[in-house]
Amino acid sequence: MERSKQRAERRYWLVLSLVYGLSLSAIGFGQGVWMLLFPAATLAFIVVHAFASGQVVSGKQRFSTATPGVGLLAMAGGAVAILLKGDAAAFWAIPLLSLVGFGGMLWFLSRYGKYHHGEQA
Repeated sequence: MERSKQRAERRYWLVLSLVYGLSLSAIGFGQGVWMLLFPAATLAFIVVHAFASGQVVSGKQRFSTATPGVGLLAMAGGAVAILLKGDAAAFWAIPLLSLVGFGGMLWFLSRYGKYHHGEQA
């Protein structure tokens, strides 16, 4: 049972890290309507993923978190992606940033994230 809990937690952080890595690419390369649609779709996906993983329970106030560090990490990556947008180095730097952002976020969430394993809040 303990192993399945670890897998569920790892899978949860993996999906969130993948979404973050993709978001960095979308910020760096996105144009026009994609800059409006992608954040809304990403937010909806994250909320559905949290509900499906049991991290948000109706009537309870419990959330998986790694604050405040995860917010600082996310803002730093997003700022770099915005600064790289339109730059000559963007075609190699943004995919590299996305890969490093994914790995860094996965490491940070795996180490400092608080995941709820079905216990009552």
